Amino acid sequence: MDLSKPFSSGASVISDLTSRVVGLVGAYIGAQKLKEFAENVITVGANFDNAMGSVKAVSRNTSDYSQSAFMDMEREAFRMGRTTTYSATQAAEALKELTQGGLTTRQAIQALGDTMLLAETESMSMADASRIVTSMMAQFQASASDLGDYIDKLAKTSAVSKTSIEQLKYAMAYVGTASRSANQSFAEVVSAIGALSTAGVEASQAGTTLRDMLSDLTDTTSYSSRKLRALGLDMDLVNPRTHSLSSIIGTLRDRGVDAADAMGIFGVRGGLAAGSLITTYSQYLNVLNAVQNESKGTAAIMQQDVTNNLKKDLDRLSASWDYFVNRVFKSGFGDFMRKLVTQTKDLVIAASDFVDTLKNAGSFGDL
Repeated sequence: MDLSKPFSSGASVISDLTSRVVGLVGAYIGAQKLKEFAENVITVGANFDNAMGSVKAVSRNTSDYSQSAFMDMEREAFRMGRTTTYSATQAAEALKELTQGGLTTRQAIQALGDTMLLAETESMSMADASRIVTSMMAQFQASASDLGDYIDKLAKTSAVSKTSIEQLKYAMAYVGTASRSANQSFAEVVSAIGALSTAGVEASQAGTTLRDMLSDLTDTTSYSSRKLRALGLDMDLVNPRTHSLSSIIGTLRDRGVDAADAMGIFGVRGGLAAGSLITTYSQYLNVLNAVQNESKGTAAIMQQDVTNNLKKDLDRLSASWDYFVNRVFKSGFGDFMRKLVTQTKDLVIAASDFVDTLKNAGSFGDL
């Protein structure tokens, strides 16, 4: 009698059972992963649609809005998600900030690439970068085509002085509009902020000092103007409307204005910073102005340095996955889910109305 046959038969049954269990487990895991993917598609796609809905609501108020322009904005947001470290949803949020800041739809599309460059250079959100961009453009009445040059100058100044683009933004909030009114260039003001920051003056104080200096020097009836005339200075030589800020600082230095004089001219608080700029950092200001002429392409170079690492590679992978998921959502899955959700909502409301009808009819008794 061959006793091995029952064991062989039993082993076959166990093997077959094991295969079935493994298959079921695999199917379950596969179903779970498919469920997670579907949930991811719904979440990512719904977030992007919501962000673009906000873009549409804001951009409707622009002078060049059309459905075609809106679709171009959506395509540009997707392009950012496909090619950068930022997702399409983050790009959409930036488009909202750009149009909310006064740009037309076409200007917003044109500015988005430079905005991304600024964001990646400083490792900030695209929405924050958009607010810096729109603020600069409003303060200096710049066009979208000027934006790349402005961002290069910000990047260059942050690279060669003890400041950052974030600090430059805060300082510009105080002095930007005043500098344009005083006929000062963006490069001059950014360099002056960089020099003051290197001198240890915080961003808000740097902006306030420059704003007050420009205001005082422009007003020929101001206390500062009278003090300057008392020192034998011709106001025409220090008029911001006809002379650059660095030229004015150089004139004050050459005429022997010291820290004490500066406090007498511009007040104690502003005079301390102004005096430092005149007596110690005037030559450094000239250096900063000179390097601005070599700023072209600085932001792009800094972006390459900042993003050339595994962390940013993972960010690009995440943004690419987000792009892929959004394309799945846009392929019809999103429309299907919207219809399903709407129909489910209608059923829930109908069920609620039916319950109310039964309650009013007393069908539930005392329950």
